[in-house]
Amino acid sequence: MYSKAPFIAGVMVALLIFFSLDPSPAIASTRMQVTFAISSESVDAGTSFTVTYGVRNSSATARVYLQRQFGTAKVWKSVKRLSGAEGTVAAPDVPIGKYEYRVYVIEGRTVATSPIKPLYSYGEVPFETVCQNPLLTKSSDCNIGTEQVGTTIFSYAGGFFGGYYPTYDLALSAKTTTCRSVTLQFAQRTSDGSYDTYVQFIQSATDPEAMTTGPNTIGVITATLDGGPWILNVAGDDGPDDVKLNGTFDCYSTTGF
Repeated sequence: MYSKAPFIAGVMVALLIFFSLDPSPAIASTRMQVTFAISSESVDAGTSFTVTYGVRNSSATARVYLQRQFGTAKVWKSVKRLSGAEGTVAAPDVPIGKYEYRVYVIEGRTVATSPIKPLYSYGEVPFETVCQNPLLTKSSDCNIGTEQVGTTIFSYAGGFFGGYYPTYDLALSAKTTTCRSVTLQFAQRTSDGSYDTYVQFIQSATDPEAMTTGPNTIGVITATLDGGPWILNVAGDDGPDDVKLNGTFDCYSTTGF
């Protein structure tokens, strides 16, 4: 008589294989989940900022760290031990630069990480540094010096011939930038005559921003930069005499590019 034992054994083996390949819903639901947010992507260099984190499906033995990337090899290193499964804490301040952060959790042999978040740390970059960068297109050399403007000595870091207003001439042009704003002082030297001086920022995704200053005075313009190409134009009521410039850019790289 034919025995059913081999058939039953074969079915049991097949069922064991099937269930060993099918993950248990209970096990899948207990995997750690990590959430992470930075209070603001943009901060001032040297200023502390806050991060908010949460860890689900972890035990009291889990260790939680705030990490960021270091060096050109982008090595992850812990910068702060986080207490508890959730919270909002102050993170260590950083110098000018762009950084990547995450939350890292380890529980026994299990590791979980949050999504990566960027941080842009902004600081002052002198006009002289930006002006002398070879990535910049310029109509003249970015020389430093001093000139008399009225009864004031103006220290400048570049001088450019201006057009006859309302026609502007290009002074500087950049294809990209890491700066979010710029504040410039500008003037004509008193020996060039008594007339108004004009500066103008042109960008691809922002309306033009312009400012003028009267004879024998130092003007100031603060422009918001949108991250795209920008052009700095200059002009004067009496034509192509030197417009002297100085100031600072607010950037997340030390070069402005």
